[in-house]
Amino acid sequence: MSKNSLPTSIRQRRSEPLSDAESVRMSIANSIGENAVLIVATLNCGKSNWLKFLMQRWGVIHYKFIEVEKVEATSMLVDLWIRPKELPAVYIGGKLFGGLDEVLASRFHGKIIAKLTVAGAF
Repeated sequence: MSKNSLPTSIRQRRSEPLSDAESVRMSIANSIGENAVLIVATLNCGKSNWLKFLMQRWGVIHYKFIEVEKVEATSMLVDLWIRPKELPAVYIGGKLFGGLDEVLASRFHGKIIAKLTVAGAF
């Protein structure tokens, strides 16, 4: 049974604090391709709370949220081949979509729901 076919009550919506920088990079690199939506953020980030709220508000059920510490985030931004400009970073359908600003702008222009649908996020 794939993650996308799990009952709603056990789909992944939890935060996963990780401590080792290498395991963070590996986890994120693996999770990008395995999840319809991936949100990577620093611990206790206000913007990431907004992103989680928006995903829930829009009915997105197939997403994963990974929190990293500030030091790990700095290392990851320098070393990770995916290279987000800043955190939080949102990946949709295996591709870097952007941060909170890009998500909000895309919603305003009516484009993000179509991208989420194509990625299988609902």
